[in-house]
Amino acid sequence: ELDARISQCLSVSSLSDLLVLCLDRIEHDFDPQKVSLLLRLIACSRNGLKENEILELTKLSYANYSPLYLALKDFLINRSGYISLANAFIAKAVENRYNLSTFSDAGRRTRTQLIDHFSAIKPSTSERVLEELPFQIMKMGDSGAYHRLKQLFISDARLFVALASNRFVYDLYQYWRFLMSFSSVSGNDSNQSNNLANEFVAAVLEDAHRLFIAKANSPIEEHVAIVSDLLSVGKLFEGLAVYAPALDLYNKSFAITSKLGVEKPAVLMKTVEILDNLGYLSMMTGHYPKSIEYYEKALMHREKLESKTKQLAQTINGLAIVNRKSGNYPRAEVLYKRALAIRLEILPPNHPDIGQSYNSLGCFFHDVNNYSESEKNLNKALLIRESNLGPNHPHVAMTLSNLGALKSDSGNYHEAEALLSRALDIFSSVYGPLHHDVANVRNSLGGVLMEMGEYDRAMEMYEVSLQAKR
Repeated sequence: ELDARISQCLSVSSLSDLLVLCLDRIEHDFDPQKVSLLLRLIACSRNGLKENEILELTKLSYANYSPLYLALKDFLINRSGYISLANAFIAKAVENRYNLSTFSDAGRRTRTQLIDHFSAIKPSTSERVLEELPFQIMKMGDSGAYHRLKQLFISDARLFVALASNRFVYDLYQYWRFLMSFSSVSGNDSNQSNNLANEFVAAVLEDAHRLFIAKANSPIEEHVAIVSDLLSVGKLFEGLAVYAPALDLYNKSFAITSKLGVEKPAVLMKTVEILDNLGYLSMMTGHYPKSIEYYEKALMHREKLESKTKQLAQTINGLAIVNRKSGNYPRAEVLYKRALAIRLEILPPNHPDIGQSYNSLGCFFHDVNNYSESEKNLNKALLIRESNLGPNHPHVAMTLSNLGALKSDSGNYHEAEALLSRALDIFSSVYGPLHHDVANVRNSLGGVLMEMGEYDRAMEMYEVSLQAKR
């Protein structure tokens, strides 16, 4: 029997077939249903499962689980307490063997089990719930998943606010794209984005009102923390270019801090943050004088309260950007260099904020036709951003887009095409097809393709960009 088994293993034509033989053997030695359930749960989980989660989901005792885990040790890997499939080849073999495609019965049963498990965990803002529950609902992939995910975010505002934090916000972008894909209105209708966002904002504001009442006699810091939650959700919609709901949250936050009393240091600092946000949002919507007014107020307060901090440099850089956009280049240059000087003094040399300064300076020098200085600063920004944020972060895409625009204006169209194409791929994967950054890069890429004589591709880029902007 051993010789036959060895011969069978040697005769397989692919690694996938060999892995299937290994699974056959493990299922022969253990209960096939237990092997299947364990591997299906791990395969469908987002980043693996913890051991206690596996025991609860499979209903296995540790005595029964331990030998099965050891038998599967070559199929599994433990990464910081998360047990997952060891590599992509094994993941594919498990998916094929147990038919775990999105709409398969086995895949849906497994995801339903995971949804039920993580739905029962309290509080709903625990890290594991945030990691798995909305992801599993989205992966069901149908209209029922759309309604369930939407209802989850509306009925559990605390969960939605937690997802809007820096730790999970890019996951929330992914869920937003999924929800928008099931819109009954044409995907290029910005009203649908606003309507959906307004439903979430209403739930978040209602939750904040409840918390303010419950914490009426609590320290002022707890009230400020509620305002911080509102700002996080505002930043989420700002990042998604759904500006009206973001503005609503910023204005309501400003009204709240005004009532709390800006003479209190914690409240004043939060008010300054709101002014920064209003300055940025006004700039993004083309209201430059209003933006400058907000930033100047924020800067006035920060200069009284702070000396050479990250926040002060951020306000100065924001004020520099809007001055550049409004054509006040001498003022912009002074502000850009001041922000960079503060950051270089107080931050590590490869800090993302320093990358932002170099990116901003690159845009400034491009505007004033100093292409060599522009390229030098943008390359510094790209190096810092890729090393800190990874190659597929939207900030990396923004610098790539700026470099592409510079190369285009310099007549280096093939380099521009490569840079803009990479930026487009990143923006599209993070934000989806309708975001303004995606539309802007498509428009720039269309111009490059026109210069290269690739008129059909250029027209396609322009048409898709125009649809997104409508």
